[in-house]
Amino acid sequence: MSTALTEQQFSDRLEACKEKLYRFAFSYVKNEQEALEIISEASYKGFLSYEKVKSPDYFETWMTRIVINCSLDHIRRKKKYTYMEDSTIPFAAEESSMGLEEQWDLYEALDHLHPKIGHLSF
Repeated sequence: MSTALTEQQFSDRLEACKEKLYRFAFSYVKNEQEALEIISEASYKGFLSYEKVKSPDYFETWMTRIVINCSLDHIRRKKKYTYMEDSTIPFAAEESSMGLEEQWDLYEALDHLHPKIGHLSF
């Protein structure tokens, strides 16, 4: 016989296993802030469907699966972007090689640029 969880039971069980869930998320993304975002997203998704848990005994396993899926989704989304810090190609010269006046001119010129919204071209 299956008994649906109440909102309070969901909250209590989530609180009891949140550190373990955080460790799972962190093991995937290796970043504290991203792991916390994943836990937040997984908690929300779990809350939306906690009444569907067939057996409260499997709550932790069920939430772990949600955290893993959220972690994998996060990794997939992150791969769509290339971060400059990940690149081995130097994008700028050392700041010390440019005089102070040249730096001011450069910053002033950058302030006057208008970015194209929605499209970047290199």
